[in-house]
Parts: sequence; C-alpha cells; structure tokens
Amino acid sequence: MTESSLNLFWPSSIGPYQTDLDQLLKCLETANSPVNHVECVLKNPPQYPSKKEDELRFVAYLHVLRDLLRQKWEPQVRQGKLYLSPPKWTKKASDPDSIKQHKKAVQNSLDWERSSQFENPSVRKFIQKMERTRSFGNKQVSIRNLIADGEMLAGKLQTALATHPSKQIEILQESIQPYLQQVEPKKRCSYTYFFLQDIWRYFRYTWRTPYNSTPGRQIFYLVRDGAQPFHPIIGIAALGSSLVQLTARDDVIGWTPTAFAERIFDEKFEDEEANLIANTLIQTLSLAIDDIDTSKLANASQIEFPDPAIIEQLKQTEKDCRKSRIEWLKKKQLSEEQQELTGDQLPLQLPNLQVDRTLPSPEVCTQNATDALYKAKRAHALWKLLDARLVLLSNDQNFFDAEGLRELWRSSDGHRAICTLIRANKKRKVGINLMDIIVCGAIAPYNILLGGKLVTMLLASPQVIDEYSRKYDQHASTIASQLKGEAVIREPKLAFLGTTSLYASNSSQYNRIRIPTPLGGELRLLNMGFTKGYGSVHFGVDTRTHLAKLLAHTNSAQLINNRFGEGVNPKLRRVGAGLAAVGISSVDRFTKHRSKRIVYGLPLCTNCYEFLRGETDVPQYYFSMKNEDEIQSATDFIIDFWRTRWLLPRITHPDFDQLSKVASFDRGKFLLSVRELQKGREDGQSSES
Repeated sequence: MTESSLNLFWPSSIGPYQTDLDQLLKCLETANSPVNHVECVLKNPPQYPSKKEDELRFVAYLHVLRDLLRQKWEPQVRQGKLYLSPPKWTKKASDPDSIKQHKKAVQNSLDWERSSQFENPSVRKFIQKMERTRSFGNKQVSIRNLIADGEMLAGKLQTALATHPSKQIEILQESIQPYLQQVEPKKRCSYTYFFLQDIWRYFRYTWRTPYNSTPGRQIFYLVRDGAQPFHPIIGIAALGSSLVQLTARDDVIGWTPTAFAERIFDEKFEDEEANLIANTLIQTLSLAIDDIDTSKLANASQIEFPDPAIIEQLKQTEKDCRKSRIEWLKKKQLSEEQQELTGDQLPLQLPNLQVDRTLPSPEVCTQNATDALYKAKRAHALWKLLDARLVLLSNDQNFFDAEGLRELWRSSDGHRAICTLIRANKKRKVGINLMDIIVCGAIAPYNILLGGKLVTMLLASPQVIDEYSRKYDQHASTIASQLKGEAVIREPKLAFLGTTSLYASNSSQYNRIRIPTPLGGELRLLNMGFTKGYGSVHFGVDTRTHLAKLLAHTNSAQLINNRFGEGVNPKLRRVGAGLAAVGISSVDRFTKHRSKRIVYGLPLCTNCYEFLRGETDVPQYYFSMKNEDEIQSATDFIIDFWRTRWLLPRITHPDFDQLSKVASFDRGKFLLSVRELQKGREDGQSSES
C-alpha cells in the first residue's frame, strides 16, 4: 500500500460525538469485519440534547463510511484520524481471474441496495400478488405462466437440430417466435390479464442490479415468444433520456472541443466542409436564440447587434435571479416528507408510462419562464449566445473556408464562441434524438440461448423508432418550453442509442452486435471508450437520504432538487455537497467509484453524426420504414438474422451442451418468492440473479 493511496476520511466538528467516533476507531483497528461495528453504532446512535447539526453530520459520516467499507475500502488509523485506501479490485483487471474478481466486487457493491428493496412490504406484497394463482379465461394463471417451460423449449430446438441443415432455420422459426411488445399504460396481457407494466416490473426485480427510475422520456418493452403457450417473456428492455454529459460518446459524435479540433486540423479537411460547419454554427446560433423568451431581457436591436454592455447586463440579471432563487428556497423550507418525495427512492413501482399530450398553457409557460430559476437560465443562455454572435460578427465572413475556420478556433474569443454553439446544438439534440438503453436483457432460460443479444438488436428496429416517434410526436419539451415561454415541440427523430456496461471488461451481451441491412451498410453497436468512473451508485438510498437531511439543515433549505432545469445529475451533486457538509476533504476521491464502464453507441442511421451535429435535418435510416408492412418486415429481418448468427451456432456448439441447460431449467425456482423472499442476507451479500 503506497502512501499516496491513503485518503483522509474525517468529518469537521461533530461536538460531543467525537468521543463516540474515537471509540469506534479503536474497534476498527482490530476488527475483522469493520462494517459490522459501524452498523452497530448506526442501529443505536448516541444522542446529545441541542446538538442536532452535530448528530446529522456524525450519522451521515457513518453511513458514508459504512458504504465505502462495503466496497472493500481499507481503513487505517493514523494519529487518531481515519484514512481509507481504495479497494484492490479497482486496479485494472487484465487476466481472467482478476476480471472475475472485479465483476464480483461490482456485484457486491450493488447487492445491498438491491436486497433492501425486497424488505419493503409493498414490494413483497406485489411479488406475492403476481405469483398468486387466479382464474382468467377458464384457466388458472400466474406470473409463472410467463416464464418459459425449459423442457418444452429444449425439445423444439432439439427437433431443429435433428433435421437436415437446409431445414434447420425453418424449424427454428417455429421453435422460437420473438416479437416486441411496447409496455403501454393500462394495457393488459391477452393471455394472463396482468398489466404489462406489472409484468415488466416483476421481471426487472430478477435483475442483479437495483433499478432506480430516472426523469425524462422513457419507453418500455417486453420481448415475448409466440411459439409457447401464454407467450412467455424472452427479455425486457427500456429506453430513457440520455445522459447529458458523456465524454467518450460526445467525442465520437463531435460534440467536444477535442473532437472539433481534430476534425478541422485533419489534413483532409477542405473548404467545402468548413463552409458546411460555418453555416451550421450560424444556423445553430439563430435557432438557439429563437428558443429563448427574450422579453424583459433584451430588445430586438440588442439581440441582432449585441455589445459588451448588454452581455454584462444579462450576467447581472442571472446573478440576481440565482440569489432570489436561493432566498425563495430558504423561505419555503421543505418538510421531511417533501424531501423524501423529491429525493431518491427505491422504485416501488414503474414511473407513470402515460405521456401527457395536454400541452402546457401559454399562461403556465409564461409564469415558469419568468420565475427566478428559469429567468436565470434564460439570462445565462442569452448572454452566452450574444457573446458568440458578437464574436462571429466581428469576424464577418472570414471563417467560411478551412484556414479561416482554423484561425477563428485558434483565437480565445473564437474558441469560446464555437464551444458555446457546439453545446447549444447538443442541447437541442440530446433530449430528443438520443435515448439510452437503461434496461436490456434476457429472462431465463432464454439467456442461455443469447436472448440478450436478441433484445439488444430489437431495440435498433424500425418498430422502436416508429413507436418512440408516435409516443412523443406531440410531447412538449419541458425545459425548452420553460425557456421559450410557450410549448416547444420538436420532431422526435430517434437517431442514436447509447448505454454503458456494468463492468470495465467487454459485455458479452453487447459485444459483436452487427446487423447487415437490406439497404446496404451495417447497423453496428460501437465501443466508444470508457466512463471516468464517477457516480453515486456506490452509495445506498439511506446514505443519500441522510446526506440530504444534513444539507437541508445546514442550508436551511433544500438547494439541490430533482426539478427539471435545476441542473444535471442532482443525485451526484447532492452526494458531493453532502460529503462537503460532513467536512470530507477531496470529495472527488470518494465520489469516484473507480469502476470504469464501457460506453457503447448504436447509430440508427447512416448519417447519424452529421444529423446530431445539425449539419443535416434528415436522418437516413438503415431500414426503409414508410409503412407498417416495411416496419414489420425489418423487425422480422433482425429476428431471422439473430436466429442464424447467434441462436443456431449457440445450440450446435460442440463444446457446450446448451440444450441440457435449457431443459433442466426449473421455473418454480426462478420465482422471486423462492429466490428472494424466502432467504435472508448471508454474510452481507445477496445471491446472484
């Protein structure tokens, strides 16, 4: 262990609780299981009258310490203070054994939060309800009917293997008949009468990882097998609003300064491409300004021909509004119940899947656009854009060729202006034309048959693109509408899907996903790089709640909310601010969970990056999708390709008897009541899904 690996983990003043902390440190120095000692103190923490802030800080500190110790951070006491060194598993894994250890450590880090959801009475009640047998259509049904019969499935596949190779694919088409079913609100399963969202929710609980709902756009799917009775579930999937900031992805698309510089300084960069970029920047500037309600901020002349004075005026308006926002929050102190409602909670039920097609009234938009939060955002966005316009006007037409654009980029003013416009274009695209794969995988026994690859491939189908467009075709963009002061509806042309792996090593599910298309070209899932390893996933819900309580007390208000427009990633910002309120120095050392993940991207059109950069308005999709027949044909094409490329080689592999695994699958043991509700935690870990 090197000296540099040690990180001081020490709170600021905790008053009389310092004595209790000192006693705990003595136990940690000799304890075989430090976590247990911290747990004991948390179960019955000491209390001192009139020391509320000290108590909140001490308890929050212990919660964070407990979570880090669960991650296998190593404690060391020096000169009466606690130091922590990162877990050994965070070192780069290269050989099979170290990769396996890394995966196990990541799984363990998530098990506590996942296991805790099964202790919730409402979750247990839901599981029991889904597994209870009831009558429907003169049959007795339960969720068990939606879990495939492994013996039946293996028998059908064995029949395919026993036929002549020329007939195998034809038999496989009859053996497994996948189809994609959107989970729509209040829509029920035709075979069991369960709500589709309840079916999705039940199978999501079988996942290894906990599920936390996210704000923004979402669309959920079941993949089902029409070849078996009741059409059991092959897999589940969900798309959600994309992460705003993901450097590896943004580099590939061209949304970062680094990517822009590499492009314009490439030896093949020519005047024609420079002209396209220059016109795109000007168009982006015009569209971005038009997206803002500029009333009471600047007049038409100031916007058309800005000067430094109006920019400084807008900066002051932003500063004044942010100050007013904080004062308003302090006056409107949130109760503990409100705090829990707007904070982080386990997903006891799916988010409301219903899209509200009732557009916000002009009065509501205007009111929201003029409140302190959004007026500050309007002022900030406007002065940034006017500053960029001032720079472009001063350069006149000198940046429409390659050398002129390079010269503009080399100048500090030009660099700043171009970066502003790159970000403005990204803001217009990231919430509408990109979605993240937030859930994707197969349900046993289809996972044995590479059903996860099928689910991934189907998310790239025209059916998903079309249903996303239908779902959000009249859906007003929340933040954009507040900034504009009226309902803003942008055409939902889905062009890109992104996701990240759970581990730093290649994902067996996402690896080598390629789909040759009838129109030519290849739809391909790309490895775009790695995340930087920051996040809040390694801190439990109760820890985040106690950090939020401390923040609410010390600030006399809840200044970090989950409200749209308040800022990106409120969960991580709350954790960081909470650690700072505890008194932890070098907060980023502890918000960095050090588990880098692979960033994957799936362009859905041949001109995906040009479209996302605003250089064209029309995405050229890989599949023709002019009508329902073409959409269905494309989906069938993807399924057939999966059968040929993945299913057949899987079941014919000479070294693995996959069909015996499928045949021996016991769906009774797969039920959550058996796997989760009837067992407790063993050695601080839950069993593997």
